[in-house]
Order: sequence, then structure tokens, then C-alpha cells
Amino acid sequence: MKMTKNQVFGPYDHWSMVVLYDPKTGNILHKHQAVTTRGGTHPDQATLEKEAADHASRARNIPVDGVAFLAVDPREIDHNARYTVDVKNRSLLKAAPRARRA
Repeated sequence: MKMTKNQVFGPYDHWSMVVLYDPKTGNILHKHQAVTTRGGTHPDQATLEKEAADHASRARNIPVDGVAFLAVDPREIDHNARYTVDVKNRSLLKAAPRARRA
């Protein structure tokens, strides 16, 4: 899945991301971010995962039974790149760009 570019403008206390992925293939099915402005309450990891699964299921109609979750620091990834999950090491892998069709 390509990590589309999201920008956070203005002061914030916390920005986090979780990806839902197929634990057999490492294919990312959905990504979900939370940004908390100063003075707000940021969701904990369990809540972020629940929100991500709910959004994937209801808004994007993605089956979430059996998916795995991986917490990602959104400041450390290239939002214009595609990623998969290394299921053995539970880490993101930058995917090679897709070849353009002639």
C-alpha cells in the first residue's frame, strides 16, 4: 500500500500511525493515523488499533478478521513510497517501485 502524504500543520503533542496487514503475506490493507493537538487526549495503542479496524471495516469495507497490527512512527517513513510488512521481524519494508506499463 502506498503511504499517501498527510501533513500535520500547527502545533501538536502526538502523531501516531498503525497499519493493518495480512500476517501471512505482509500486505498492508489499511493505515490509520491519529494526531492530537496540544492539550488533547491521544488514544492508547489498543484504542488506535480498535479505531483502525473499525474504520477499515465500516468505511472501506475491508475484512478485518485475522489481520495484524503494526505501530509505525509516521515521521520516519516516506509518505510517497509503498510499503509491506516483514512478518518475521514485524517491521516496514519499502517496496520497489512498480514498473510503468508501456
